[in-house]
Amino acid sequence: AEALHQTGIIYQREVQIGRYSVDFLLPDLRIVLEADGEYWHRDPEKDMRRDNFLARYGYTVIRLRENEINAGSPAELVKEKLADFFPEL
Repeated sequence: AEALHQTGIIYQREVQIGRYSVDFLLPDLRIVLEADGEYWHRDPEKDMRRDNFLARYGYTVIRLRENEINAGSPAELVKEKLADFFPEL
């Protein structure tokens, strides 16, 4: 949340979409940003089903893995992942 706040991008936190709660929603672009901790995201098939569900409803899912977040600057990681959607970052 802090990294998104630093970018100035409008977002909503913990939003319910169908049967899923997503970490962050960027509503203007229909982007879901998921911060994946290793404990909760050990099953790639479960994440794939979730991503497919969200894609069917027009959402783009971007995943930030725990090891990526902890490896450097979370703000820079968010900027890197969203660069295609926000070239001005």
